[in-house]
Amino acid sequence: MSGGTWARQIESSSERYRHRPPPEAEHELVINELRGEGVDISAVILHLQALEVAAAYNKPDFRASWSWMKRFKIHNKLSMRARTRQGQTSPEALDRIAANFSREVRQMMQALGVTTVFNADQTAVFFEYLPARTLSKKGAKTVWVRCGGESKERATVMLLADSNGKKMAPFVVCKTGPSRHQDTREKTLAFVMVLAIVFGRRSTRSRKTRLSKCIATRKLLRFHFEGRENPAVPILLLWNDFSGHWTKEVTDYAASINVVLMKVPPSATAVCQPADMAWNPPFKQWQHGYWDHLKGRVPDVAFKLVPPDREVISNWIERAWAELSETTVKSRYKRAGLEVEEVEVVASEMISELASLSLVDARIGAVADEHDTIESSSLCTPARHNRQASLQVEKGGECIEEISVGSRSCYVVGRSEDLSDVWLQHPSISRQHAVVAHNKQEQICLMDLGSAQGTFVNGQEIKPNEPQTLQIGDSIKFGASTRTYVFQNKVQETEATQKQSKQTGAASADPELQKMMQEMQSFGQKNSDKMLGDTTTQERVKRQAEIAAMTAQMMQTRALVSDNTDAEEEAVREDSADDKEEVESESEDDGENEVALRYGLPKSHEVGLESHTKGLACIAVDAPGGRVATGSMDYHVKLWDFAGMARHVRPFRDIEVDDGHPLVAVSYSPSGDRLLAVTGSSQPKVLTREGVEELQFAKGDMYVVDMANTNGHTHTATGGQWHPTVRDQMITSSLDGTVRLWSLGGKQTFNKLINTSVFKFKDRRGRRCGVTTCRFSPDGLLIAGSTMDGQVQCIDPRKSYAGAAITIRDAHADGGGDVGVSSIRFSPDGKYMASRSCADDTIKIWDIRKPKQSVKEFRGIEGVFGTCNLAYNHSGTAVAAGTCVRKGKGLKGQVLFLDVHTPGLVEPVASIDMKEDESAVCVEWHYGINQVFVGSSTGSCRVFYDPRQSTKGVLLSATKKLKVQSNDSGVRIDGAGKVYTPHALPMYRDDTSSSRKRKYEKVRADPKRSRAPEKPITGPGMGGKISGSTTFTQYFMSSHIKSSFREEDPREAILKYAKEAEKDPQFLGAAYKKEKLDPRYQLAKQTLEEEKIAKEEEDRRLLQP
Repeated sequence: MSGGTWARQIESSSERYRHRPPPEAEHELVINELRGEGVDISAVILHLQALEVAAAYNKPDFRASWSWMKRFKIHNKLSMRARTRQGQTSPEALDRIAANFSREVRQMMQALGVTTVFNADQTAVFFEYLPARTLSKKGAKTVWVRCGGESKERATVMLLADSNGKKMAPFVVCKTGPSRHQDTREKTLAFVMVLAIVFGRRSTRSRKTRLSKCIATRKLLRFHFEGRENPAVPILLLWNDFSGHWTKEVTDYAASINVVLMKVPPSATAVCQPADMAWNPPFKQWQHGYWDHLKGRVPDVAFKLVPPDREVISNWIERAWAELSETTVKSRYKRAGLEVEEVEVVASEMISELASLSLVDARIGAVADEHDTIESSSLCTPARHNRQASLQVEKGGECIEEISVGSRSCYVVGRSEDLSDVWLQHPSISRQHAVVAHNKQEQICLMDLGSAQGTFVNGQEIKPNEPQTLQIGDSIKFGASTRTYVFQNKVQETEATQKQSKQTGAASADPELQKMMQEMQSFGQKNSDKMLGDTTTQERVKRQAEIAAMTAQMMQTRALVSDNTDAEEEAVREDSADDKEEVESESEDDGENEVALRYGLPKSHEVGLESHTKGLACIAVDAPGGRVATGSMDYHVKLWDFAGMARHVRPFRDIEVDDGHPLVAVSYSPSGDRLLAVTGSSQPKVLTREGVEELQFAKGDMYVVDMANTNGHTHTATGGQWHPTVRDQMITSSLDGTVRLWSLGGKQTFNKLINTSVFKFKDRRGRRCGVTTCRFSPDGLLIAGSTMDGQVQCIDPRKSYAGAAITIRDAHADGGGDVGVSSIRFSPDGKYMASRSCADDTIKIWDIRKPKQSVKEFRGIEGVFGTCNLAYNHSGTAVAAGTCVRKGKGLKGQVLFLDVHTPGLVEPVASIDMKEDESAVCVEWHYGINQVFVGSSTGSCRVFYDPRQSTKGVLLSATKKLKVQSNDSGVRIDGAGKVYTPHALPMYRDDTSSSRKRKYEKVRADPKRSRAPEKPITGPGMGGKISGSTTFTQYFMSSHIKSSFREEDPREAILKYAKEAEKDPQFLGAAYKKEKLDPRYQLAKQTLEEEKIAKEEEDRRLLQP
């Protein structure tokens, strides 16, 4: 092959024999030219050069037959890759195989009750990357470098990722044995330790045996799955039919750690295995990018092709795996049909079971698209009289807990935390053991879901898949658990008692009504155990309605029996109109009360905490609910103690945390002994419970590029929270793009606390981006933060090296530091997360188990402050958020209560209006005391409570009376108290009698102590006493004669001795007389006062005419 004139001459020649190039054309040969320069020639270079030659001959679509390529490679001694594996041959009907495999995987996921599937695959790092044959420089012997088979394979990497796009740390298996040299072995061992510690990768050495492959596979399972958080939840892992994956040792070990293995069809990995479809091709492309085949040629410098060492291999693997995005990783799961929605996993089995039990409509089908909805014909919203239904947990005859079952239509009882509403941690409990449901008959039923150990009501086991109506006082046991669950309903008990008393009184007055009531009761008891949907049940409901109508008509007729007079008829009409209005108002109140009871809304009463001069920015309540800390834009934190104040409601401590910096977040420790105060500076502070500064955080070096190498924040802090369970850890966020973890026992520099860990947040382009807020999950295992471009990221502090565990890139609109994502809150169970943004005025609810799309979105929640937040209620069914208004427009802010779980309900279920031009900035909803604290833009904190649902908190001060101040209360002006000496002699002992009456009587009995003081004498003196001044001369003399030297002028007193000092000098004067001193050291002749007087006299003299 050549690229010049000689090739064109060959083409123009008509002779059909092989020409040897002339000597002057030898240098035009590509191979000889490159070899002369010392460059090794590979098959890739020949391939590219052949395309260039073809383009020079106007043959852009150059194609060569297989026989020509074979002869060309044999002639040039180049190897040719052949199909050697079963996976390289694609079978027929790939679509059918892929569909069957997808269906099997989805069925397995539903059976296991999981929503995430894992896939692992191994790939050789240099299987096809190095050239199969190289030609050394001209004149040297040909060198073979074969890396296509298993003889010279340098390393194998095991890649693992799940269907959510989460990438696990790569597992590197070095295939070469230990070196014979001691130095090389020590270097290799040190490098393997660096892989595990620094890069977070698992590395091991293995030889080419099936046993070694089995060991490496078990190490992979142990590294990723053995130490996971919840080992009770199974793991579904897909991988191919590689021999090392399916040995007995591997399968037994996987079963021991609750990992379920599924084999990918060996002939259809290209369409069934996400690894082959998603990340293996781009992973190899990144490897191609790092291995530069076409090295730049430098004249007179020989090029040497050297295989990379283990360190270079590890860096390539790390970089190539990190460059793959989550979208790329999880894209093929959906294409392969392995992406299962939570509704399909959690609800599919439940719906089928409940449909067979007539608890839901049997006509429910598969969901066609995302707009389809599932409606139930039997499950319904709990009736009003069932709102306070509960299960009292008893153990050893004592009630240890009370579980509410009256706020939702269905409660699943089981051992699986993710699939159950009532979580029971007993080994005999099934994952989904039983269900407590409300039907349209306004009854509460219990149904066993085919559990292994059964469900017992009043000592008798109920049949699986058959509902059992619960009565008040029924005793329930699940499996072999020793705990007893007693069904109670307070509202139903009260209403039943009142109804029974009314029916008894009416029946005693009317025998017919008594007979009617007996018929109703007997009819109700006869069919109490049947569920809705049966023909008999429908007839029974119809019959009950008829009887109720007859009873109501009978009662109404007896109440209107009266004389036929016009006056009485008019009075009856007026009374009926008034009753109608009262009924309407009562119905509205009942509706509001029903909503308040359902969501636990404490909004009937209000108390105001007013002390700040500017708007509130943050509120914190300690765990018991007795103390509240409010932070404001006036740079002050004020502490309120409900147990120590009465109705005047005043703070007991006022602290200016950092002068000139407003508060952005306050948070109490779990024990309530310390308070974290985050200001607009970069150095938050820790205060004691009494408001005394205990510690200040260190400030980072702003000139350091890597924020992980600084001791603290370098920019403005934006949020912070104390760890929910650990009393000495807290987090803070800042505009420097980091969330930092602090520990009170950590290192200090100049009495400033240094951060323990640093978590860096990046924007969509991978650059540093400011963090606007941060939050712990309820268990403290996740740290959520939001960036200025609208992202929400969750980091696991235990695996921070792996990056964000959850990333929601398009959570909210891009807003900036002040109007970005202002708040993130987790639900009490930790399964849901709510985020609020001031950029798009929305609140979004996310399921952290499936965060790719929001569960619910509320629009129009306007916020103009960077600290606008939201808060969950104790059950996680509702959130509270405040709205902001612009000043001068005459609008009122509101506190909105939003339903979280009901589909389609985006309107507030309740609201509270603020004052005109007043915004609700921050909201805090305390779970324990069930009180809502709202911080307004006017500087007041409004506390809302309901005496029926709220406890402690502000109720402690709202019921106290002001203390009556006595005349003797307070501290003495002189500050001197009385000293008591109980062991003194009687003659020196003070009278400690506490009776004022006795003290007064004793004083009156003493003539000296009870004698009134004499009045001043006016006029001339008498009785040897001199009266006061009576003339002007006496008054003048008394005012000018000084009684002590303190009233004399010191200057005048000294000047009295001036003349005597001149006549008889004794000290300095005698020294000055003997010799004349330098004028520079002489004392001034006049004092400042004398100079001033002299100057004034001189000015007056000059101004005189």
